[in-house]
Amino acid sequence: MKLGDSGAILVEFAIILPVLLLLTLGMFEVGLVMVQSLQLNFVTQGAAFAEATAIAEATAKTPNPGFSPGSGISWATSQLPSASFFPGSGAGCVASNMPVKTMILPLPQLSTQACWPVPG
Repeated sequence: MKLGDSGAILVEFAIILPVLLLLTLGMFEVGLVMVQSLQLNFVTQGAAFAEATAIAEATAKTPNPGFSPGSGISWATSQLPSASFFPGSGAGCVASNMPVKTMILPLPQLSTQACWPVPG
């Protein structure tokens, strides 16, 4: 090591550190967005199942009072309060939107729709 090279390692580290931090935070952020997406998908699918069951129960000979239209959407709202759930494009369908909580990535919201066949 020469006499004039004593601060080179510190300068190189100062140049590389922000890049490494951005890469690390970016990987962490992508993982968090994937978890939020999975939560929204699974809750929406459960709400669609409950809505399809409620439709089938409403037309049954002896309906179950625990299932009424809209019960799947109210259940989903209790599971993910930050998301909004609403009836989808058909019977037994539920659609949802949820704002994404991120630090770096500029993603405004996640959206999904799930449909469940109405037993009949």
